[in-house]
Amino acid sequence: MYYESISTVPYGTLKINTLFGGSMPGITRQVAIKKTNKQDKAKKGMRGEARKQAILFAAIALIADEGAHNLSMASVASRAKASKETLYRHFHDRNGLLIELLRYFSVANQSACPVAQSSETFFDGLKRLGVWYLTMAVRPETLSFYRFVVGLVEESPVLGEAFTLQITQPILEIFEDLLTTHAIPGNHKMLAQQYLGLIQGKLWNRALVEANFVVSKTDIATQVEAGAKLMNIALSVN
Repeated sequence: MYYESISTVPYGTLKINTLFGGSMPGITRQVAIKKTNKQDKAKKGMRGEARKQAILFAAIALIADEGAHNLSMASVASRAKASKETLYRHFHDRNGLLIELLRYFSVANQSACPVAQSSETFFDGLKRLGVWYLTMAVRPETLSFYRFVVGLVEESPVLGEAFTLQITQPILEIFEDLLTTHAIPGNHKMLAQQYLGLIQGKLWNRALVEANFVVSKTDIATQVEAGAKLMNIALSVN
């Protein structure tokens, strides 16, 4: 019967039965099989994504424990208890893995950005974002990874482009939002780049180059305070 066909087969049969005016077992079975196949593919996709995330977390744990200099497809596969073939299937090559890790660090950085208080002045906003940025940038695991990637940029320009896109650009956009919020005149993109340079200064260069260089909270606060004051004076903001 017509209604029996509809009740025993998932959504998709109704349209066919209505079109042909009755039950068509052959077509009904094909629709059910196609729907099952789609569901199976969706489940496999979810498992694949979960496996990909597990590999990324294993890579991050490896960086935190041993430093990024030990990062390779083989070392990550071993840490993730996965085959190298699985890594290549998800990331294609080491650059692909590194770019995915850059995305991860970018999301982690942005999610940690403190929210502005309603009474926040422009100067306070500069300090808030400056301290946030440097604190995130000089964490041992982050710094180790950044050093590793920067060291590979010459031989793999695609990594330099990815670093700019995933790490630098989102930070600049957050700085630009602050300028917009306080109606600061001028080229916001250029001003954001200037402020990033001010708060990085020699501190960032040393942190990036000197493997044993340790940055304290006081170092960060001092660097940001100086950069924020210079920016505030340059823009003549009270």
